[in-house]
Amino acid sequence: MADQHITVEVVEYLVEVSPAGQPGPPGPPGGLPTGGTTGQALVKQSNATGDAAWGGIDGGTY
Repeated sequence: MADQHITVEVVEYLVEVSPAGQPGPPGPPGGLPTGGTTGQALVKQSNATGDAAWGGIDGGTY
């Protein structure tokens, strides 16, 4: 069964539930790097667009 999502909008104390809309266009080629584990974050490796990798968060300034 495919994932189903709904959008909920509250309008003056009335809750209206409508079906999910169409999916948006695909993102740029490459997307997110695969992998990553619990406790890791996606961290930029340089100023280049899309240059990111999974890594630990050590409390430093990024």
